[in-house]
Amino acid sequence: MSWRARFSPLIGGVITYINPKDPACFGVRGWWRTNLPELQLLNPMTNFTISEIAFGEPIMYIQYSPHNMRLIRIAGATEEEIEDILEACVNYGQNHAIVERPRGDDAGDPTVMDWISSFGYTETFMAKIDVTAPADVGQRTNEGVDD
Repeated sequence: MSWRARFSPLIGGVITYINPKDPACFGVRGWWRTNLPELQLLNPMTNFTISEIAFGEPIMYIQYSPHNMRLIRIAGATEEEIEDILEACVNYGQNHAIVERPRGDDAGDPTVMDWISSFGYTETFMAKIDVTAPADVGQRTNEGVDD
């Protein structure tokens, strides 16, 4: 069986943050563009999230369980390197990570998980906050400015 079909029992989620204008993210973005539909089809129980960031280096979080996440820095990685990184993450989940899942009375997976999976109100609230530096708005800053 291919490593691409083994995400669901081993990895709960893959969260990737990339800057679409940064050349260090081109390999990552190209890999996700070509492989995301196949991974979603083969692993319906794994959440694949790709988010854009305005600045900073591209990173990837691998969530093995609600309390076990790993950070991977992927700045400048090529498509082949991303393939190797994700295959290594699946192998790590199979051989080393302890996958903790809540079980029902019949030993089946419950339909309602006991951890928060959405922060809809917070995300909506944070999206409405307009963050600008005081110098951009024309305000005076109290430190670092000599008149």
